[in-house]
Amino acid sequence: MNDGESVLEYFSDNALQWGGHYHGGSLTLGFFVGVFRRGLKQRWETTIKHAMSANGKSFLDVGRGTSVYCTTLAKAAATKVTGIDFASGMIGLACRTAKEERVA
Repeated sequence: MNDGESVLEYFSDNALQWGGHYHGGSLTLGFFVGVFRRGLKQRWETTIKHAMSANGKSFLDVGRGTSVYCTTLAKAAATKVTGIDFASGMIGLACRTAKEERVA
């Protein structure tokens, strides 16, 4: 297995764990993310802050993972939101999340 295949397998197999980075998850994970992944949280907050006037806009989310950006922007009335990812586990999770959030 080469490095690219290893990365693909990792993200496909661990798709469910990634949502907690954005949505809290457990108290322990929330603390860990707040302390050790501060940049990830700041990127999320800054992006969403500047994109929340999504009404009438289209967005492309490359490497969208769990679709947290896509679903948030779709709820903010974006005209079209497209997310792409190379990991089948992430794509499956994103499709389920979009249906659950009623934006699919």
